[in-house]
Amino acid sequence: MKLQKIESSPIFSIRRVHQVLRKLSLLETARTATHAALRALRSFAGAFKVRVGDFEVSVDSEPGVADSGNLEHDLTELFLEVGEAARAAGRGWALLIDEDLRAKIVTLTKECPYFLQEWGYQVWSASHDSPIAISCIEIAESEALRRLDDGFFKVRIDRLTPKEKDYVIAMARLGPGPYRSLDVAEVLGEKLTTPGPRCAQIIAKGMIYSPAHGDIAFTVPMFDAYLKRHWSVD
Repeated sequence: MKLQKIESSPIFSIRRVHQVLRKLSLLETARTATHAALRALRSFAGAFKVRVGDFEVSVDSEPGVADSGNLEHDLTELFLEVGEAARAAGRGWALLIDEDLRAKIVTLTKECPYFLQEWGYQVWSASHDSPIAISCIEIAESEALRRLDDGFFKVRIDRLTPKEKDYVIAMARLGPGPYRSLDVAEVLGEKLTTPGPRCAQIIAKGMIYSPAHGDIAFTVPMFDAYLKRHWSVD
């Protein structure tokens, strides 16, 4: 029985799952099962907005299969479908995860799904060997941050007025948060009640939220670090 190997973290290995299924689809005995697995893969890719270069699955998704948005559940359903396709072909396959690499990426991305996807894509692009070397992390981090800064974070900061920008920059000056509203007011050199309406406007724009009474925090991780990289944050 031939063993197909897929290295690195599962969310970053969709391209290789696709490659495995394309090879299996060439076998007459596995075509039906492979088609079902490809539809599950399409569902999974849509649910998690997976973006892997030119990766594209030219079949319709399978509603109700691997599309709930729960990674553990959907990944299990996807792998079961791939396993059935491999069984029909009389072959086997395995997923090998580099735990050191996975742990490093999870830490860097603060477990944010969008950031996990971006880092995964960049790690994949930076790697020329299999398994992926942990040294690729540095290259991937630089490119991932550049893309996030130019797109994901910039879109958010551009929503704010100059006064609102002053408020979030004051938050960033206090560190990663959450923050006490009183502390932010002190950084701004204002009374506690003065920036209240401004804070409410920023909350309405989805930039910050209140996790507890008197506290505020950014709605996405690493936004304070972005502000430190690009704005006047001491």
